[in-house]
Amino acid sequence: MEHQQQTFCANPRCALHVSPGDDNVVGHGDWATLPNGRTFARLQVDGRFFCHVCAEDPDNAPQLDLFSNPT
Repeated sequence: MEHQQQTFCANPRCALHVSPGDDNVVGHGDWATLPNGRTFARLQVDGRFFCHVCAEDPDNAPQLDLFSNPT
């Protein structure tokens, strides 16, 4: 599978476990900006892509309120 077509984050517990073809996704690439302005990077770990939060600790996926303002 081409890297830009894979899920943004391979962790199924992550809110960023989405792919470019999903209804609420616009675009593709290694950065994701949510409606609340929060931005996440995508990193490759052992051949799989994870958001930077899950790459550091896959057991603690970000719990995101997609519409709240970042603190």
